[in-house]
Amino acid sequence: MQKGNGGSEVQRELKYVSGLQRLLVEISRAFLAGGSTDFDGLVHDALAHVGEHCSVDRSYVFRFLGSGSDHANTHEWCAPGIEPRIQSLQQVRGDVLPALMDRITHHQAVRIASVPALAHGWEAERAFFAGHGIRSLVIAPILVDGELYGHMGFDSVRRERVWSDEEVRLLQGLADIIGAAIHRDYTEGARHAIDARFRAIAEHLPGNVFQRTMDAEGRIHLTYLLLGDRQAYGLDPARIPVELGELLEVIHPADRAFYEHAVRESARTMERHDIAFRMRAADGGYRWIRTLARPRRLEDGSVIWDGIAIDETERTLAEEQLRDTKALLEIAGRAARLGGWNVDLVNNRVTWSDEVCAIHEVPPGTRVTPDESLTFYAPEDRERVRRLFRACVRDGTPFDEELSIITAQGNRVWVRTISEAVCDDDGRTIQVRGAFQDITEQRRAREEIHRLADRLTTTLESITDAFLTVDNEWRITFVNREAETLTGRSREDLLGRILWEEFPEAIGTRVEQEY
Repeated sequence: MQKGNGGSEVQRELKYVSGLQRLLVEISRAFLAGGSTDFDGLVHDALAHVGEHCSVDRSYVFRFLGSGSDHANTHEWCAPGIEPRIQSLQQVRGDVLPALMDRITHHQAVRIASVPALAHGWEAERAFFAGHGIRSLVIAPILVDGELYGHMGFDSVRRERVWSDEEVRLLQGLADIIGAAIHRDYTEGARHAIDARFRAIAEHLPGNVFQRTMDAEGRIHLTYLLLGDRQAYGLDPARIPVELGELLEVIHPADRAFYEHAVRESARTMERHDIAFRMRAADGGYRWIRTLARPRRLEDGSVIWDGIAIDETERTLAEEQLRDTKALLEIAGRAARLGGWNVDLVNNRVTWSDEVCAIHEVPPGTRVTPDESLTFYAPEDRERVRRLFRACVRDGTPFDEELSIITAQGNRVWVRTISEAVCDDDGRTIQVRGAFQDITEQRRAREEIHRLADRLTTTLESITDAFLTVDNEWRITFVNREAETLTGRSREDLLGRILWEEFPEAIGTRVEQEY
């Protein structure tokens, strides 16, 4: 968009961008409603409407021919007074535009504010564009089912212009819409079902989608919030965007410095962040929120995060309870059920501490030989212990094992035994010593943890809402039973697959733009 002077410039830009957004939504709806017989007309209308809105002189679509880089102009719109070029561009060799083709084949959009000012390495493109009277242009790749189909472009012939990041993003969105429409023609029978599935997914999204920005001066704003789980906590979506200070007001005071540091560190390293913090809820209490977002840096030095905020209060509290329980068990074990042992290989003598004797249910000070100590282990573990002990004596290999013993009173007890070799100056093992701990209660706690994990899985499988998750590459990582029913697809069929490839009709729609 061309920038002007005066106080209303920002308002004009916002109106321009919002108008382009609405136009893309209307185009997307037109493609969804139209059939394959209307495709050429829909593409031409899209090029015309967007070209007029953006005040460009020419807009067009090229398709690659075969598996090479040669491409042909298939659709074109020209502003009044602009000469059409489609007839003369029916087979353009890829090697004529090497730098451009390199960017396009790597699925990257290209924007050129001034053809005469093109840098070194773009001489071929400068000559080609100038020969066609082009002064500025932007080109976006068109992908069909993840594969490069062609590209879409917008030319400015009568003046040079600067293409903003938002313009490029939205024009790439139009290319994605066209790519999705082409793919839809290949899978027409599934279009209505896919559209319904994505509407249901958007309605039941288990979290809030957000966008956060940090400008070149380091000022942070929350610029977008979509209430997937219908919980905004202390934020009013109608007041978005909000500055960092206002956002910190609804974060627990003890977490504010940590949150801001994590965000700024993500901007510094340009690495994905995973932040857990407490946020004030509508009832005045606090909920544990986990935000996952990946940063991207714009040409002006600003950083944008696109992410999702998930309420993990129940899971966090459950984990804290389990950690506390485990810590208490470990403290109790160290205080009353942990002892030491030593095997003197020179004198063939075993020494047990009082605690080890108590675990074996024998009187304190009991003396046993190495062979006698082995008989306390459960029959199924004896040969294993013998091999481990011999390896420790022979090679100095330590071991840390969980085994079961049968005490002198006939009780089965789970123990953890740890060993290390003690060598003389010649490197010969003369002792084996270690620790011995009754871990029966810990084993039971571990089984309880597994039981709780199984219960959580059962809960997710039994809820009435469809639920699925994706990773940062949009690969599906979890699908519950309701999601299988809603989509008509099994989890085996969906797990590990890329969301947009399985549901391509969402590409270019509100789902993609907002999520």
